[in-house]
Amino acid sequence: MRTRFLLGAAVSIAAVAGASCASAQPTSAADNLWTGPYIGLNLGGTWGATSPRLSVSPGNGVSPIPPGDIAEIVGTPFTTNSTTAGFTIGGEAGYNYQVNHFVLGVETDGGYYDIRQSRSHLFTSTAPVVNPPGTPFRFTLSQSVKTDWQWTLRPKIGYAWGPWLAYITGGLGVTDARVSAAYSDNRIPPNVASFTFSSTRTGGVIGVGGDWMFAPGWSGKIEWLYSDYGRASQTIPIGNGFANLTSSAAIRTNTVRTGIDYKF
Repeated sequence: MRTRFLLGAAVSIAAVAGASCASAQPTSAADNLWTGPYIGLNLGGTWGATSPRLSVSPGNGVSPIPPGDIAEIVGTPFTTNSTTAGFTIGGEAGYNYQVNHFVLGVETDGGYYDIRQSRSHLFTSTAPVVNPPGTPFRFTLSQSVKTDWQWTLRPKIGYAWGPWLAYITGGLGVTDARVSAAYSDNRIPPNVASFTFSSTRTGGVIGVGGDWMFAPGWSGKIEWLYSDYGRASQTIPIGNGFANLTSSAAIRTNTVRTGIDYKF
């Protein structure tokens, strides 16, 4: 739902921009200060809202996971071992067309994103001890989420006054999400399972920004972007019908970055 909203907002931005430019005509050379193609580099910080989830359900084996252990997994918060805050570096290219104070543009950008989170927890089983005397049955669940690149294609609508430009933007985003999970216990013999799945995700991106043309052809920028790629999930069996492990994570990112562009 949130991704569809972002894509809808991007379409609205493009429609309003087209209507604005169609209703006006340039009046002087100064009104075309921002018109033209440009390329640039950017650097900034990023943080995610992954909301990772792990769930376990009984398998179809002779001795599936006890219901009490499932309740313990659901009711116990996991320990977070790392945050989703990181940095980003990349480049962009685009084209602006200025009509009076209004600027219509389109931009594509791509870059490295250092977003990752991992968490794990050690549980003590509620089931009767089946190991040697004095050895309680314990099991560990762990999960990690990682995103390390993003590409976007976004229309822009801006308002310019002299060398200053403020804009809103929204469009298409593509990223790669890798979600890993693992289960291990000290049963005899032990149950062990782990997996990593990677998927290319498509979603929506919206944001705001501002530019300052500090020299002919050269401008600095600051920008905030929010991306939503939905949830990625995967399920695998544990042991010989002991349980099924499901890992899922939301792929959402916030980016605040600065950059420098050169307009041809």
